[in-house]
Amino acid sequence: MPRDVGSFGIQLNLETRDLDLGIGSPVDGRQKLMAALSSHAAFKDERRTRFNTSRLVSAFTLNGVEIDLSALTEEDFTVACRMLDEIDTQMSRDERIAHTWVKHLLRSAGRTDDYATWKLVTYARFCPEFNWVPTSETSPAV
Repeated sequence: MPRDVGSFGIQLNLETRDLDLGIGSPVDGRQKLMAALSSHAAFKDERRTRFNTSRLVSAFTLNGVEIDLSALTEEDFTVACRMLDEIDTQMSRDERIAHTWVKHLLRSAGRTDDYATWKLVTYARFCPEFNWVPTSETSPAV
């Protein structure tokens, strides 16, 4: 089952219309997955997840909502779900408000690189074994 792996799913979102979904997929089935997605989604990038694994990121729009779909290895998806569960149970309401307020301030000030970095702070805190490289309009995806 897909899981919301983005800021909306962890209740740190600003007013946006995009969702970030993650799925687990066997590495040896990636070509088949990409072929199945090709008529529905645009391939964006392959991004490093850990030292020896990566995720495939595709994008599509459904009912006016932009959706990024990350296909992680099955093991990485399990780790990501554990991280999301920990964020859900261990991050306080006050922490969520403070984090979201800083995101708002950075975005409002046009500080896109700082905003892209700050968005990932929570993920890195709860899942340091993943490669959390910021991506923004001005910095390339890795």
